[in-house]
Order: sequence, then structure tokens, then C-alpha cells
Amino acid sequence: MNFAFLLLVIGAAWLALLPEQTDSIDQARLDRLRFKAVEAWSHSPSDAKRREELADYLQSHEVKRNVEVYTIYICGEEKQSFGQLSSGQILDLMNRHRTWLVDEMNDEAITFYEYVEDLSERCKQSAYIGIDTTDHLTLFEGVPSTDNAIRTFFQIDVESLKTSLPQEAIDNLYNGIRVRDMAEYYSVISTFSQFAVDESETVDAASAE
Repeated sequence: MNFAFLLLVIGAAWLALLPEQTDSIDQARLDRLRFKAVEAWSHSPSDAKRREELADYLQSHEVKRNVEVYTIYICGEEKQSFGQLSSGQILDLMNRHRTWLVDEMNDEAITFYEYVEDLSERCKQSAYIGIDTTDHLTLFEGVPSTDNAIRTFFQIDVESLKTSLPQEAIDNLYNGIRVRDMAEYYSVISTFSQFAVDESETVDAASAE
């Protein structure tokens, strides 16, 4: 890919590399980045080549660009703004963060992203796993509601659930089970996976109607 960056005037003051944390995240961009981040984590990403090409360009051109980094977690996200950095500073960041991939770049800014198989610090304070209105096991940011669902896992066989577990456990699921780390996250999913509806049976039943 051709990165026809316009060269800027050299001579601005050396900028600190400490990022500025911000909660201002555009939802449309976030949804797109979440899809790309999970895809990149699961497969060989095309954006890896863009990263290499950007590094090659920065090594041969002195530019200054505003740099932003989006970290996408299983639950939650973070955005870091590093301000305007020189080619050398950007390359230094890239060398220290080899999981960063290139999302967008233009004459003014470069945006990186990465996917982390963990809960963000914010989600560690507020994540719940419960059941939604369509009987799907779902990750929520906060107690379960229709407005804060983050990730859906599988549909629950509610009748089997009610005949197999005590009412207290069922109530806990509907009210939301607090998850503070990945161990609790996987434990809850594993516990209720035995009540997952067989999707193939659902398809077969729908075809027979």
C-alpha cells in the first residue's frame, strides 16, 4: 500500500511518550475495531503487512503525526492519545508494542489497535454474566439489561436448567453473576455450557416446520 504522507516542517519540540487516557470513543469506530481486533487475534491479519509498510516508511521519512491506540478487550476498551510524535518516536512505540496493528493513517494521524484476551480494568469492576430476553447466556457491563449487553455466547435450554439446578442458582443467573477476572469468566461459561441448546437441532426443527 502506498503511504503518500506529506512531509511536515521539522523542528517541533520533543514530545513526551506518556499517553493520555480518555473515555471519548466513537461507538461506530469501536464496533468496527472490535470486529477487526478479534479477527486479527484469530487469524493472520492483513493489517500486519500495513504495520510493516508503515515502519518502512517511517524509517525513510521524517514526519510528525498524532497517534492514537485502541485496546479492545473481551469486555471493555481503552483509548490512548499520545499526541503528535515524530517518526523516531512512533517507531520506538511500535518496537515496544509489537501487537499493535495499523487501523488508519493519513497526513495528520495514525491509529493503532490491539486485542487483549482479558477484561478491561473498568469491566473488572462491573462485568456480569447473565441471561438475556432471548434466553442467551450473555456478558453484560453492569447488571443484566437490554442496554448493556456486550457479548452473547449461546442459547440456554431453560427447561433443562430449571429441572437441574436449585432455584437460587437460577435466580443468580437471571440477576447476573459477577465476574472479576478471566478465571471467573471461563468458570461461569463452562458451568452453563452443559445447558446450551444444540444449534443443529434448532435448525433441523425449524426446517421441519
